[in-house]
Amino acid sequence: MKTPLKHVLTLIAAGCALSVPTAQAQTDGAIQLIVITAPGGAADQFARMVGEKLSQALGRPVRVENKPGAGGNIASQFVAKAAPDGNTFLITSNNHNVNVSLYAKPGYSVDDLVPVVQIARGPSVMVVHPTSPFKSVKEMIESAKKTPLPYGSIGVGSGAHLVAECLKAATGAKLEHVPYKGGAPAVADVVGGQVPMVATTLASAGAFIKANRLNALAVSSNGRWALTPQIPTLGENGWPECSIETWIGMMAPKGTPAAVVNKINAEVQTLLRSAEVKEKTVPTGYEPVGESAQQFSAMLKTELDRTTKLIKQAGITAE
Repeated sequence: MKTPLKHVLTLIAAGCALSVPTAQAQTDGAIQLIVITAPGGAADQFARMVGEKLSQALGRPVRVENKPGAGGNIASQFVAKAAPDGNTFLITSNNHNVNVSLYAKPGYSVDDLVPVVQIARGPSVMVVHPTSPFKSVKEMIESAKKTPLPYGSIGVGSGAHLVAECLKAATGAKLEHVPYKGGAPAVADVVGGQVPMVATTLASAGAFIKANRLNALAVSSNGRWALTPQIPTLGENGWPECSIETWIGMMAPKGTPAAVVNKINAEVQTLLRSAEVKEKTVPTGYEPVGESAQQFSAMLKTELDRTTKLIKQAGITAE
């Protein structure tokens, strides 16, 4: 007979209780999902979606706590230092791999956190104002080879930023980064004509694309995105190496028992396959993933190698 997950977690928590600092101990049996961003973003939305379903499945309260700041380092540090008792998990994104190269002292290493499950993935999109002379990403690149082109992104080290820097490295285009604190202000400035191009998420630009207030030049997914099949990919334009997607995933402190990781992974996979979750996911510009912890770990290693090389090549540092 399989031991129910809530019993597994209770036994593990009890075994760790003597070594858990009082400030971190859970007194109400709740699971904490620590989110690297402020409320309202994609990571936060998925954390609350997953948290609600996990609570129902496990019969335990699940609390979502936002700890934004330092590009996600604050939340990552908190979880990396938490007791590995199955009570604390991190909801993070590409920042997990990127920050160890982007910051001189991020306060954690990738080995301090173990992969639990990849929750979702989504592409970046390159958008321009409808009056822009660029009707394709190739036209934009050819122009930027001759004349420097400022572009906005949702932040230093974001998936969207890395996509543009990859294009810059691959083509020699003179793309000049203008970082924003999130997709909304970046999109507002390209709609208002303050910046000629923005690399952002479909969640922040999708409504403007649909309303013909922005033109989309390309998406960074491996294939055309189901939500926007009319937008060509960077691979179709000749730069498959720049097919960098943003991912959202769950991590746990190093030392969290494999039994707990596998049980949580299985529960999250189940909820991500539900029609309700898939329906809620569509407007976010992401799609649910829900693979094994081992598959998530393999993806992270591949992405770490690629992003570390790109950040070093482009000379990107935290600003």
